[in-house]
Amino acid sequence: MLMKYDWERFLCTRGGSYTLDHEGYLSVPEGRYAKMFPRGELLRPTDVGKIPCVVILGEPGIGKSTILRDMQQAHSSIASDSKNPHSLFMNLSSFGQEERLINAVFRAPEIQAWIAGSYDYYLFLDSLDEALIRIDTLAAILVEQLKALPTERLFLRLSCRTGLWPAYLEEELKEIWHDSDKQSRNNTLEKSQDNDNNDSQIDLEAAHETDFVIFEIAPLRKIDVAAAAEANNLDSEAFLNEINARVVVPLAIVPITLNFLLRAMKSEGTLPERKWDLYRKGCLRLCSENDRQRLTPKLRPTLDRDQRMLIAGYIAFVMMMCRRNTIYTGDSYVELNDSEIGRTDFNVTLPVAGETRITSAHVTEVLEATGLFSSRGSERVGWIHQTFLEFLAAWFTEHIELPERQLVDLLTGKDQHIVPQLATLSLWMALHRPSILMRIVKTDPQIVLFSEQAPPDESFAKNLVDFFLAVKKEEQDNYSSFDKWRNYPILVHSSLATQLSQYIQDSGEDDLIRQYAIGPIAEKQVSGANRKSLDT
Repeated sequence: MLMKYDWERFLCTRGGSYTLDHEGYLSVPEGRYAKMFPRGELLRPTDVGKIPCVVILGEPGIGKSTILRDMQQAHSSIASDSKNPHSLFMNLSSFGQEERLINAVFRAPEIQAWIAGSYDYYLFLDSLDEALIRIDTLAAILVEQLKALPTERLFLRLSCRTGLWPAYLEEELKEIWHDSDKQSRNNTLEKSQDNDNNDSQIDLEAAHETDFVIFEIAPLRKIDVAAAAEANNLDSEAFLNEINARVVVPLAIVPITLNFLLRAMKSEGTLPERKWDLYRKGCLRLCSENDRQRLTPKLRPTLDRDQRMLIAGYIAFVMMMCRRNTIYTGDSYVELNDSEIGRTDFNVTLPVAGETRITSAHVTEVLEATGLFSSRGSERVGWIHQTFLEFLAAWFTEHIELPERQLVDLLTGKDQHIVPQLATLSLWMALHRPSILMRIVKTDPQIVLFSEQAPPDESFAKNLVDFFLAVKKEEQDNYSSFDKWRNYPILVHSSLATQLSQYIQDSGEDDLIRQYAIGPIAEKQVSGANRKSLDT
């Protein structure tokens, strides 16, 4: 179970945009910087004000329930009529029968008192996805019950997993509040009185025109990650430095994988050096079922976490090769644009462990039950971060019977250079495939030398050094621009001195290569005890 942290979370309209800072954390300018650097389409949960119907979507473990509960508590603290509570919070995950849910929610004494009164009411329904699995007709029941209420005085707040949000319910909720008497609300749109909070770029009045808005939860800020480290009795600065050194900020800005990093740091005092291993374990974590309430005989998933990750890898590989970034999850036929792919397009038999049959139901489970995807609109999802897409696509190639020659052909264009959109994917694949790394070094060295995503792996750096020296010896004239070692810190690793000494002390080696290998000494890239091993 995730520890509850004192984070200030932010919402973003579905399909909206937000900014990540230069390190990859959520950027939320505050105070005097807010006007200079607007925060895009972000807002605080309390900023939704009097938008009548609000839906909060998100992957498992991102904090939907916490945000909804905080919103309810904030409203309760300002409610003035103690005889008639102005809000009701209900966790729907405990319901498995239609009648019991109707009785607990819509026939509750508080609701009946509100119906008979004249005041506004806030209804918070958490974990809609859990009840949807148990009660097949839940969406229709909610629509029927809501239509019988005075919705012109009702403010509904719902939370649901992104992949399980029903398009039918979305359309019906829009219709319900479209038909409500909006005139009674025209002068009640709540706006923040804090000047520092007025920097939100969301046009709430525009959103209010339909009285229905879907939000997703934005990732974490750097100060949130630091606060989590301190809450776990860790040195926050050291933890942040480890995250940056391993280039795993995408794991740190998601609560569920942040928890994994915190546990690793607490047990070992450092994070694992291999970026590949960190992402593999992080993705496995996102493919696990973390809600014990879903592990009942009726709801038990058909796939284990390893199978889910294999299918997620296949989905990632297909999307990378086809240059697609969005999955249409609906069943009805629609015309897709050139950035979309349909859920049913992934049905295939894979040459993995003999043969692995992937069905539409398997793909649906991965899209709905893992934490790897976020909403891209009605019946559409995409990856929560590009890095997960690229890593899983590369990881998948380790599990299929595909010759490296064919993989190289997939990565390169007609000019025999790596396709720019597949540059980072090729780096991930090169971690375990020296032939691909050598190909990159020969034809596209700038990909690895200048990429901020190049994996900081010790063995990867050692291979790079050997490959660059070999290529420089073979094609000396083509590498004059790569003479300054200090410009390429990715080539510098802990055993660089020992590695280079083999070249420097070899009297039979080409003089230019020996001179090139001495570069790190002259440029002070190797120091202290390591330099002594280079003395000749």
